[in-house]
Amino acid sequence: MARRARWVVVPVILALTASACSESDGGSSADAGEKPVIQQYHCSPTLSSNSSAIFLGPQLGLTDKFTINVTSVSGTGACVQALSTGQANVSSPAPAALATPVSENGDIGVKYFYELARSDTFNIMVKPDSPIQGYKDLKGKRVGINGAGGVEQSFAIGALKSVGLAASDVTFIAVGNGAAAAKSLQDGKVDAMSQVDIRWGTYKAQGFEFRDLTASEPKSQTFGASYAANTKWLESNKELAVEFARMIARATIMTMVNPEAVIRKFYQVYPQFITPGLSIDKQIEADLPVLAARSAKYGFDLEKQTPDLGQFTAEQWAAVLEFNDLTVKDPTVMYTNEIAAAMGDIDVKKWVEYAKNYKDG
Repeated sequence: MARRARWVVVPVILALTASACSESDGGSSADAGEKPVIQQYHCSPTLSSNSSAIFLGPQLGLTDKFTINVTSVSGTGACVQALSTGQANVSSPAPAALATPVSENGDIGVKYFYELARSDTFNIMVKPDSPIQGYKDLKGKRVGINGAGGVEQSFAIGALKSVGLAASDVTFIAVGNGAAAAKSLQDGKVDAMSQVDIRWGTYKAQGFEFRDLTASEPKSQTFGASYAANTKWLESNKELAVEFARMIARATIMTMVNPEAVIRKFYQVYPQFITPGLSIDKQIEADLPVLAARSAKYGFDLEKQTPDLGQFTAEQWAAVLEFNDLTVKDPTVMYTNEIAAAMGDIDVKKWVEYAKNYKDG
């Protein structure tokens, strides 16, 4: 059954703007005001440590060419909207969040330029003792999602479609995405739950135990949250975009090699996000599984140069469209490999050593 998710304008509900300036551990001596400022939108109502090595890249010494202002908004649809209108220069929405409006309206002036997560970043989980063993067993069951029409629901519908089921074969129930959502699955209010991988990492840190149905299903060619930009900004700032892409690669290495340093830096800059009652060391301990969950999706080789780093394939985009039951006549309006190809080789050994030896200045 074909479906079309309406592209709804979602307002910015929380702005958390911070200039990420280089420090003495690898930055420039130039005044931050002389550098370009990149407007980055984070696709969640609150910031979190899982992707912070990117928006704190200048502070971590991963580049000295620009500063970053990060703004937090509600959901990937809001990020795509901000990119399309030019409010945001860069962001990392789920690919379906761009493909859906493009399938309905054509080119909306947004292009992906760096593939970060080389596999899908969503999972469907059940309780460890659930009789549900695969997607086919979801027929007639209650599936928890963040909210109606969101990417979690789109992923679940795609998963059902992959085994010959339709959205109407399950009952979707909005449960949100916090501890209360995890408890709804644990207590049996829903039989399964579709959410982004970093949420599952958070739940594990909170003591919840669930089993991943996605791991038992055939691996899809779809990819996960990656970096997109306003097309006009990208065309006018190619050198800046290439440096931003290099910084993403370095931030990926930093996150994989020294996640503790990344998390500590995040909470030093944003102490308001420390869970009440936790010390920063306990918060780091709680966040480590979250970063590990996402790092597993990067497909980044820490021993040598990753082939075609940051680049997309036509087959991946075809898989995204098929999985989400969407049609786009020319998928190349949604992505470019020009920026990632222009990065050149990343000195992996150098940045691995940098991450290992990183000391906060």
